[in-house]
Amino acid sequence: MEIRMQLKNFLQRTLISAAMTAILLGTAFLFFCDHPLNSDEGAVLNAAWNLWHGQKMYVDFLDFTAPGAAYYVLIGWKLTGQPTYLVAKLASILLWLLSALGLMRLLKNLSCRTPMAFLGVLLWMIACSQCPLMNHNVYSSISAIWLLYYLEKHTRRPCWRDSLFAGITAAITLFFIQTKGSAVSLAAFTLILAFSPKNHRIKNGAFYLAGWITTAWMLFKTWPLRTLWDAWFVLPLKIGYMSRTFHVPDVMALEILTTLLLLLVAVRKKEKWGWTLFAFQAALFLSHLNLISFGHMVVNAFPFLIYAITQADRLLLKSPPKIRAGIYLSCLFPVLLFITTTAKTHLAGNNILWTPPMLEKKTGPFAFPELRQAKYIYAGPFLPGLYAELGKPNPFKCTNAGTFDPACQQDTLSRIQSVKPEFILVDYRMVAKYGYNWNNPMDQYIFKNYRYCGQLPPSNIQLFARDRCPSR
Repeated sequence: MEIRMQLKNFLQRTLISAAMTAILLGTAFLFFCDHPLNSDEGAVLNAAWNLWHGQKMYVDFLDFTAPGAAYYVLIGWKLTGQPTYLVAKLASILLWLLSALGLMRLLKNLSCRTPMAFLGVLLWMIACSQCPLMNHNVYSSISAIWLLYYLEKHTRRPCWRDSLFAGITAAITLFFIQTKGSAVSLAAFTLILAFSPKNHRIKNGAFYLAGWITTAWMLFKTWPLRTLWDAWFVLPLKIGYMSRTFHVPDVMALEILTTLLLLLVAVRKKEKWGWTLFAFQAALFLSHLNLISFGHMVVNAFPFLIYAITQADRLLLKSPPKIRAGIYLSCLFPVLLFITTTAKTHLAGNNILWTPPMLEKKTGPFAFPELRQAKYIYAGPFLPGLYAELGKPNPFKCTNAGTFDPACQQDTLSRIQSVKPEFILVDYRMVAKYGYNWNNPMDQYIFKNYRYCGQLPPSNIQLFARDRCPSR
């Protein structure tokens, strides 16, 4: 009888897990199936596209972000042999599903029941939609979730294996973005040392460093340390990137309040896990001080999400089963409504991952055969994804990173004069908020030597032609 009950419970858990996995797979695919045309995904696409054509990052083309996102997309292209947006986006969805698995396992380790853990994963899905999915900000948060997973295991039972995997995942985060990777690597190392028994502190710290160094060595083996330093830190200062980013005061206040709340919890409960959440959340928020926006906040707020979900689950346990179910469904319904509405919007607009963006308007850059047939184009400022989207080689060294730098503008001008692209696509309105001034030699050359063909709605992209404008 007991064996039968155990088998029944096992089958029930298996069926529930399978159903939730199927729902999550379908939901994630539909929710992230959009195909936007923006500079964030475009930067990753452009870097991967240049790598696909044999260029070397930081040498043949400038970039001030870590190479992980571009190389991850490149691996997907190499495995499939298809350098397309579809493959890149599917690879991004797959990576997000990996973060959902890590978050679910972390919540289950914290004794969170399956329904609430599932709600937490859905909220994490919505959080990731506030930034482009194919981007270093989301990619790095995915690896950081797994880092926090191993840190949680270490707080319960310090073990050299968890220290080793924590070092590996911390270094992977550095692969995706240097600021966040550096911040969480330092925070994780401090937590490993602080919460290890005295007789195992050196051992666990050594295994953490071994995992970190072994993984990060691939980065330093490919590029000299001076090259990475110049690309990651010197270049953003040189081109004035830091001075052109923006900060939303309300978001900054919310980040401070969130961090202080976790600090208060850590001080009151005096638990290792509470201090881990506080330190990790503080490191994540500090890592993007150069650009504080709502999107950057929510993709880095998963430690607070974990705390909120676990606390809500404990409060619900004190309620009668029927009331508990009612409260849970009242929370789940608006979340699912938002997700399904967003997915429906993507599907209805035809801007989905297997079609070019803006195709339904018959006016975007993908609607003109002349652009697809052109040998060269120039897309900028902040339109680097168009090279990969249109399948055009990118001979310009400063496509995105050097938009505001006079030296880069001069370099781009000389390359425009050399390759003589048939068409030029620009979006001045996109960069106006950053103080972009088109009264420079490069843009003035375009105005004088290229024919203005008009704007391509529904975007703000302006099209210039060297000879004849494409027919509509």
